[in-house]
Amino acid sequence: MLKRKLIFFLVTLPGVILISLPTLSIAADDGAAFLKIGEGVKALGMGGAFVAIADDGSAPLWNPAGIARAKEKRINAAYSDKFNIGIKNEFLSIITPSYGISLYKVGVGGIPETLWGPDGSPQKIGSFSDEENALFLSFAFKYTPRLWIGINGKYIYQKLYNKEASGLGLDLGSIFQATDSLSLGLTIQNIGESRLKWNTSSSQTDKIAQNIKAGFALRLLKNHLTLAADVDNKKEEYLFHLGAEAQLFNSLFLRVGSFQYSPQNRIGDILTGGLGINIGKIQFDYAYIPHNLGTTHKFSFQTKF
Repeated sequence: MLKRKLIFFLVTLPGVILISLPTLSIAADDGAAFLKIGEGVKALGMGGAFVAIADDGSAPLWNPAGIARAKEKRINAAYSDKFNIGIKNEFLSIITPSYGISLYKVGVGGIPETLWGPDGSPQKIGSFSDEENALFLSFAFKYTPRLWIGINGKYIYQKLYNKEASGLGLDLGSIFQATDSLSLGLTIQNIGESRLKWNTSSSQTDKIAQNIKAGFALRLLKNHLTLAADVDNKKEEYLFHLGAEAQLFNSLFLRVGSFQYSPQNRIGDILTGGLGINIGKIQFDYAYIPHNLGTTHKFSFQTKF
């Protein structure tokens, strides 16, 4: 329990500092950090190499153009306890071949609120929570027989202790089917930089840096094997993602990938895995995502209609 509380404190400390300094006017450079890794059980099981695939309910978070390639309407719901320490991740989306709406929520509760006691030691006087939310409205269309284009408008809201922040963002994505087996994807997230404005006395503002995702997906063996690779370019930093998916017996999908959290990680340092089971119009997915803070087990349910 002490370990979990310590991690809660370390995770939320930067935000607590920001809202506790009423005269601070310099914008933070990495707002809405919960969007950095993203959501999507299939995508993360493949190491986050998904910008040229984006073929399920999590498409708006990776490449909104992907929803235009869907042939049916879909409802997708996902849940995980990040690092297995009480950081709840929840995702819900409804998409059609032309538009979609998605809600992504991350929350931590029971963060200890303390004051220094008379003896100089910290004493708990209560608790508070951190809530981070992103609402996506997505639109996509087929521009040519081989090119799909999509756009996200998003509203981001965060509440930490008794302070709140909100902001708007815009994403633009495309998928190009170069050959029957090779697809290319490109997404620009937070075009021109997004901002989160806090309701502090100084109107503290967090910047959400623009991120460019590019990648390819190669389908082999009559589409039973998919190999994919992505690169993220954010603030002159490059992060690489590799993934693969094998389809067995027409209903079982096995996935593996390599996720680079930061430039300090080498390719192959963090290996992810997952599987999917398809039963008619229903699909269940699972992803295994290791991290120094703990392992995350992600689960999702998707149905077509």
